[in-house]
Amino acid sequence: MGFWEGAALQFVNIKAWLLALTIVAGWIVGREDHLQRLAIVVPVMVAFAFTSNLTYAAMGALLRHWLAHGRRLLWFNRAMAAVLVATALWMVAA
Repeated sequence: MGFWEGAALQFVNIKAWLLALTIVAGWIVGREDHLQRLAIVVPVMVAFAFTSNLTYAAMGALLRHWLAHGRRLLWFNRAMAAVLVATALWMVAA
């Protein structure tokens, strides 16, 4: 996936839409100072999105090269599966 495809994918990211809806509904709509609040929220969210996506991409690029050697990918997938199973069990037990 290239840069533009990844950027376009963000427009169908349900987590991003739910975050935006929650912020707008809970902090902006129905307030007298909604424009001031929007002027605060937009740059903060843009900075957060840029920083988190850049960090995610950088870590992915580093892991891609590291996982390409030997059996690292196999063990990484097994570890991630174990974490997923542990999380599911924790959620069921709670």
